[in-house]
Amino acid sequence: MTKDQEHNLPLDSLSMMRRVRIVLVRPQVAGNIGAVARAMENFAAGQLVLVNPERPPTHREALERSTRGQHRLHAARVVNTLEEALAGAVFAIGTSRRRGPVHQREDLFSYDLGRLIAEHSAEGDVALLFGTEDNGLSREELLACDAVVQIPAWPEYPTLNLSHAVTICLYEAFLGLVCGREALTGGRASCPPSEPEIGGRASCPPSEARQDVRQRGADRPRRSDPADLALMERLMAKLQHALLTIGYLHAQKPDHLMFPIRSILSRASLTRGEAQILMGLAQQIDEFARYGNRRHPDTKNKLHATNDQPRMDADERG
Repeated sequence: MTKDQEHNLPLDSLSMMRRVRIVLVRPQVAGNIGAVARAMENFAAGQLVLVNPERPPTHREALERSTRGQHRLHAARVVNTLEEALAGAVFAIGTSRRRGPVHQREDLFSYDLGRLIAEHSAEGDVALLFGTEDNGLSREELLACDAVVQIPAWPEYPTLNLSHAVTICLYEAFLGLVCGREALTGGRASCPPSEPEIGGRASCPPSEARQDVRQRGADRPRRSDPADLALMERLMAKLQHALLTIGYLHAQKPDHLMFPIRSILSRASLTRGEAQILMGLAQQIDEFARYGNRRHPDTKNKLHATNDQPRMDADERG
């Protein structure tokens, strides 16, 4: 996208797109990383983050495939853990061709991305997660997501190339946020060719329909201090440990309940303080189940600390 084209697009739309963080988890092929950088440049996406890539982002093949996205490869962040990749983001959307153990109130597809991003980008970055070329995202990685989307494809061969999947998702997000049109079939955005053009190419002008999509984000109550995804991942780990300790979860099949719990917490839109309270609660449940009153014999009721809040260790107070 050229600077002239950017200047003709609504600022709010570009701001939303620039808050779309692309997270590639253990990518194996350097060329795919480069092609992803090119797609990010096409659709004005935000930061590129790589979790344990097999090749560095500045690998020769990646640079060759990136075309005008080379600067994104040089600026890419390389981290060791998913928690590091999600730090600072407020909402995570995983991609998977398998529904697997994911429990959601509704099936979500790539054409829902504009709506999802509009609803959450006002609070911070929205991360789009993509797994390895051969196996996709793992159970633990999907559990770190607030939502999981599928890309509709022929059931006989639904597996897409990594860079193609990223391109489709960015296109749908761009179409929903910048064009903002939702057709009657599943909320898919559409851009009539009869509309004015940007830079000599058919595009989506400002319209009431576009405002409708963005308005969903504006109408959604904003948290003053939203819990970021790194904090949510720590909360989920503590909850799972506590629920395993008291026997509420089956050790062999924790997904059966952990995915619905993650969905509930995602819809609750927790603040940092609320997430920390739940972490303290989970910690107290875990300690009481393992030690009873033996660990702190002077405390008659460990679930009630000063100010009527659960006790939290120093590292959980933020």
